[in-house]
Amino acid sequence: MRWVSSDPKVAVVAPNGVVTGVTPGTATISATSDGVSSSPAPVTVAAAGPGPSGILQMVIVPTWSFVSINGLPKGQRQRGVDTLPSGIAYRLHFERDGFVSVDTTVTLKPGEQRLLRIQMTPRNP
Repeated sequence: MRWVSSDPKVAVVAPNGVVTGVTPGTATISATSDGVSSSPAPVTVAAAGPGPSGILQMVIVPTWSFVSINGLPKGQRQRGVDTLPSGIAYRLHFERDGFVSVDTTVTLKPGEQRLLRIQMTPRNP
């Protein structure tokens, strides 16, 4: 039996008929044996989704602050641990009366554990 992919840049077929996706797109797979060909079977290769989540640990010194991630309030914290999907840029905001607000962005890699230390600075009177 002979297997054929209409677009080997999208999907390839091993001699045993196992199809492997290469890049996102659509291809058709067909087989020929003893001069008889199968009907083409469509195969769609989808892009891989995000990998495993990451863990973000936060330590806020020398005091606590109100924390928000992507505009969603996370409450008053001096320490915190959040499990976040990887590959996404998160906007973090740290705020407390009498202190300069801190804004930063964090993107975690799959399975990454990151410690973020935020230094809150008092405002001048």
